[in-house]
Amino acid sequence: MQKAIRLLMLCDMLCARSWTARELAMALGVSKRTIERDLLDLQGEPLSLPLMQEGWSYRRMERSAYV
Repeated sequence: MQKAIRLLMLCDMLCARSWTARELAMALGVSKRTIERDLLDLQGEPLSLPLMQEGWSYRRMERSAYV
């Protein structure tokens, strides 16, 4: 799977509910470390996607929380 497609899928998945890096990795067929790097990429420039970490789980912050 191409990285750009995987990042878009991650965005969609993180909007729906909280996921652990391991769950995301299994769902997308990549390693946990790849997901960790992808999450950092999503949070960095130029995307700056606001993610919340709840224990071991990640979730996209609600729009009203960061606007």
